[in-house]
Amino acid sequence: MFLKDKVFNFRVFFCAFLVLSVSGIVSCKDSSQTYVFITEDDVEAIMLEVEIATQNRDIDNVVKYMSPSVVINITVDAPQGTRKVRWSRQQYKKETKKSWAMISDYVYKRENDKISISDDGQSAVVESEVFESMSVQGQTLKAETHEKVFLEIIDGELLVTQLDGYIKM
Repeated sequence: MFLKDKVFNFRVFFCAFLVLSVSGIVSCKDSSQTYVFITEDDVEAIMLEVEIATQNRDIDNVVKYMSPSVVINITVDAPQGTRKVRWSRQQYKKETKKSWAMISDYVYKRENDKISISDDGQSAVVESEVFESMSVQGQTLKAETHEKVFLEIIDGELLVTQLDGYIKM
């Protein structure tokens, strides 16, 4: 029983980390750029850049443009039950580093991106479907995630202020 709970808790942590690290919305964009309004091109560029940072396991560039007060809400729906976690930027960074140390054979695919920009161009919401698989201690894990990321321009920077992920395993 203990091992089963340990594996489930690892899966919750790991899936939450995956949603956030590859959501494609936490920017690695050059910090010298000052945003006046958000464009779809800005969001698409950020999505691509964070994919590269994630593939390189570069956590500093994955979290670089998360707001210091970002709220990260993850719900994991697995056969063992539903678990919810809420992380800060620092918690996310810590857990991601631990998770990256344990995985291999990672495959990531994002589909059906929907980018909605507010009328005033000061905020955006991106919804995506993410399909992932990876090996952990010889076991293959697969997850499907619906994610919703909220971005805002704060003091001229494009920052993630909230991320919600719903993971089905």
